[in-house]
Amino acid sequence: AWQATYGLSYAERITPRTVESLRRYHPDWQTFCDLGCGTGTLLLNLASDGRRLIGVDGSAEMLREARRKARAAGRRFTWIRSDIRDFHLPAPADVIGCFYDTLNHLGSLEDLHRTFAAVHAALRPGGTFLFDVNTLHCFRTLWDHLSVTEGPGLTMILDNEYEPRSRVGVARVTIFRRRGRFYAREFALVVERYFSEREVGAALRATGLQTVSREGFDPFGDSSRPIKTWWVARRPLD
Repeated sequence: AWQATYGLSYAERITPRTVESLRRYHPDWQTFCDLGCGTGTLLLNLASDGRRLIGVDGSAEMLREARRKARAAGRRFTWIRSDIRDFHLPAPADVIGCFYDTLNHLGSLEDLHRTFAAVHAALRPGGTFLFDVNTLHCFRTLWDHLSVTEGPGLTMILDNEYEPRSRVGVARVTIFRRRGRFYAREFALVVERYFSEREVGAALRATGLQTVSREGFDPFGDSSRPIKTWWVARRPLD
């Protein structure tokens, strides 16, 4: 509901970029795994007959909604509840994706290395890894101010603060949702960490993955000051 106030969800915004990366870097893919899949919108957008799609998420509630959406669309996917730092797939995947700054939720470089090592193990030789991470510009701007978003039956307050020394951004989220004549108030705390391009590249190399390309972009419009970096990496052929 919050993302709908901006017109399109993030999954909808990056579907064309994902499809283009698949066409360019792995056109013959048959198996795609989305780490931090949330409610499965991206997987539904990628669904086609004959291809296997897998969603991995640590949240039972997210996966419950993802299953409901897949059933409503008449699609069958594989859903796995797991921490992305030590996930395992039933069989190696052609492509693994990890989007919407999922990797920025990791708290340390050690966590990033563990996740990339798990990705390497889950990819087949020659497999492709697509992911995005937030840029420093993103943390210095979007993660350092107060914002209020209003939509049908929803008011959401984001009190964001970025600490340059620790490179940690904290979002204190207050949500008011209409319940009949009243509003229910909920709280959430979102903590993300900035990883530099040098650190991401070094973590890929240390875990046996090769950088193919990286590109700054802004899914919401202005790419002159990109808020995210889109990475393409590959597990080398054995």
